[in-house]
Amino acid sequence: MKIINLLIIDDNPDIVIIKNMCEELMHEGYQVCPFWLNPQDTFYQNKSLTVDTEKFEKAIKKSLIINDIHIVACDNGLGDGLTGITVLARIRDTFHFRGINLLFTNSIGEILHEILEAQNKDFSYKRDMLKKLVRSHSIEFPTRDDLPKELKAIIRKNKLDDINLRHEILKWLYAFKGHFFNGHPDLERKTCGEIAEAIEMETSLGIQFQKLLIEQGLSTMIKLNKLPANE
Repeated sequence: MKIINLLIIDDNPDIVIIKNMCEELMHEGYQVCPFWLNPQDTFYQNKSLTVDTEKFEKAIKKSLIINDIHIVACDNGLGDGLTGITVLARIRDTFHFRGINLLFTNSIGEILHEILEAQNKDFSYKRDMLKKLVRSHSIEFPTRDDLPKELKAIIRKNKLDDINLRHEILKWLYAFKGHFFNGHPDLERKTCGEIAEAIEMETSLGIQFQKLLIEQGLSTMIKLNKLPANE
């Protein structure tokens, strides 16, 4: 059974249709595990009863890592001026998500019309929105009604259940994010959370930690200290 983890970001999720899709794919050997995030949930609202974007984006980032997400399907109209274009661009650029992004909407033509014909918006705004649309890396732009059909095609076509070592490392680091490293001078007094952020930002510390993890992990498993001197 192939396990596929699906994150759906939607302010009006049709849970029944997605669950029916999951049941259909189960008979084909795919266990699709859906996770939902709704920006209009009261938990993500601020005092003015609008979306707290920072809080909502933190929830997205956590779900991507903890749930080892393979596919993100995001509605474009999320309410309170929040768009799927912006959310997916951030998921890809800032959260370094390497899975599949899928933006669903009424039509791609409608999105382009809204951007290009936006009233009281200058050229720089339209240019930035078009850049974000490109950076969203959505492989298709299905309508809401066509979303299950598109998801089934993607799941059947792509090898999505291969292990992602980077996600596994981040998942464990964030699980113990408040714990400190000890015993290595380069990691002394660094927390697991700090190392996780360094990996996501692709800093020298993050790269160094991943190399160190592989080196020490393999050294421990094959017991290098017990090999003959010439090895």
